[in-house]
Amino acid sequence: MAIRQVVNYDIWTQNTTAGVAKTIFSKDFRNVIFDVISATSANQVIKFVASKQESKPDFNSAVSTTNRWQYVQVIDLSTGNPVDGSTWYTFSWVESKQFELNLNGENWVGLYLASGSAGSINSAVILTDNQ
Repeated sequence: MAIRQVVNYDIWTQNTTAGVAKTIFSKDFRNVIFDVISATSANQVIKFVASKQESKPDFNSAVSTTNRWQYVQVIDLSTGNPVDGSTWYTFSWVESKQFELNLNGENWVGLYLASGSAGSINSAVILTDNQ
């Protein structure tokens, strides 16, 4: 029987800076769960990003032939509802959410903070396989 692999990465701690703070290599995993907590009556807007390219993309730079990435759909695990890649998720109060990304062969993932006018975001990503 194989041992199930679980890896946790902290992405942000009390973040208020726009952009992707950390690009996570996800190629060897099947499941990606983003654990996101807003703090102090947050007004923060996030999106989820992913790339299939082999080399590490720069999610903070424009998409190009050598920097291929896109905004991707996730599932809100508290409601079961999708958050489309073209749709921002807005935190408007102190809130804890988990979002699952269907990898579909994605090699790199990240969490993008678009904007915010109050509060901050704490987040981690949990990668697992199904062994």
